[in-house]
Amino acid sequence: MVDLVKDIDKFYTQFGYPSQKRPCIPTSQQDLIKFRINFLQEELDELKESIKTEKIDDALDALVDIVYVALGTAWHFNLPFERAWQVVHKANMAKLPGKTKRHYQDAIKPKGWVRPDIHKVINDFNLLLDKQEKERTNFLKGG
Repeated sequence: MVDLVKDIDKFYTQFGYPSQKRPCIPTSQQDLIKFRINFLQEELDELKESIKTEKIDDALDALVDIVYVALGTAWHFNLPFERAWQVVHKANMAKLPGKTKRHYQDAIKPKGWVRPDIHKVINDFNLLLDKQEKERTNFLKGG
């Protein structure tokens, strides 16, 4: 099985690109944020064009690139993407098939549906990072 997140880490590490020390949107790096957003839009535009011209190979390439760029953006922001995926997927699986204003084959939030707690995902990741940092500090102190 392909490990997409591991592949992204390997790619960006190989090129020496920085990731944030903590999960954040690096607002002090507006050039990076603008680049990532424009990059995602560029890939989405390529997907739209490939669908318009009915070029299935270009459509697949654009879809893979969208995922690659999105995961790379999460990597740059040091976001716990895999855990977030798990909680979002679980919430999505609790939805029901149905017709909405968006489309006749959509997913509907049933009564009692619980939104994924992404805030908790990020907080838990920060706690893990705190623990790792404390263990590293203790190790370096010889304790």
